[in-house]
Amino acid sequence: MTTYIHRMSSPIGDLGLAVDDAHNYHDLDDEHSNPGRGWVMVRSTSLTADALVTAMEAGDFYGSSGVELESVTPNAERLSITVRAEPGVSYRIRFIGTRRGYDRSKEEVTLEDASVLYRYSDDIGEVLEEIEGASGTYTFQGDELYVRAKVISNELKDNPYRQGEHEAAWIQPVVPES
Repeated sequence: MTTYIHRMSSPIGDLGLAVDDAHNYHDLDDEHSNPGRGWVMVRSTSLTADALVTAMEAGDFYGSSGVELESVTPNAERLSITVRAEPGVSYRIRFIGTRRGYDRSKEEVTLEDASVLYRYSDDIGEVLEEIEGASGTYTFQGDELYVRAKVISNELKDNPYRQGEHEAAWIQPVVPES
């Protein structure tokens, strides 16, 4: 039997964090690096440094730019998400993952500043299912390397990094264990 666990240290080594990298605290606009654009939500037994680090090392946290989650429940068959819904706000939950046998091809892209990035296949991080509402469940098909969820609200951010940005949250990957 394959078990699915929610953990920080995963074979894909990919964790979801949210930080604002703030440098400007007085000029709040999309031309500056402002505070409050992204943060980490940690489920911890207390607000001590040890408890917070322990929770983060266990992967018991998610990134947010405004959406709060009520629960994240992975088990051997499915991954369920419940949003702490705000009145009048609608939510869309995207379950995103990569399946075994994915296209491993990549294309090197050189930017104007001569830095190099890679464009990977659409098989990597594909939307496996999308659900409208404040709660949703994805049932594993058995061929996923990982599944994570991103929740997007229809609420515009107060201090966006770009115009039209909506509040969101994204969880750690749920990784199959054999």
